Amino acid sequence: MAVRVSTWKQRIENSLEEMDSHPPFDIQEYGARILDKLSLEESSSCVRSFSDLVAGQTKFDVARSFSSLLQLVNNRDVDLERNGNNGESMCYSAINPFHVRLLKNDKERGAMQFHLSRKRPKSATKRPAKDRDGRGKSPTI
Repeated sequence: MAVRVSTWKQRIENSLEEMDSHPPFDIQEYGARILDKLSLEESSSCVRSFSDLVAGQTKFDVARSFSSLLQLVNNRDVDLERNGNNGESMCYSAINPFHVRLLKNDKERGAMQFHLSRKRPKSATKRPAKDRDGRGKSPTI
């Protein structure tokens, strides 16, 4: 049992060291890279496969790029195109990729502004105060 725990601990420590060696995740930077790659496309269609967009990247960079891509889709800067779906489940891979279409690229914005969702604001209505019995207090006139 001690050998298994020691082996597990060593694997976890190695994984944590590797994660600490990566730079912090900046969703704006990764999103800007995707938009730049799409806007540099010579054709007017500005469509590339996700595999092409992340070619040569490490696993953690691909995951970060995908997260940024989802935010770009949410912001309606890009759209995803799937080939031959016909309502069937499909597994996308490097061999069978989905494609990304550039919808807008606001270079004038300067720094990219990703619109991150915020927590829902608290309701403006207040609940009536309760007395010690747990029943609502009636207003006194």
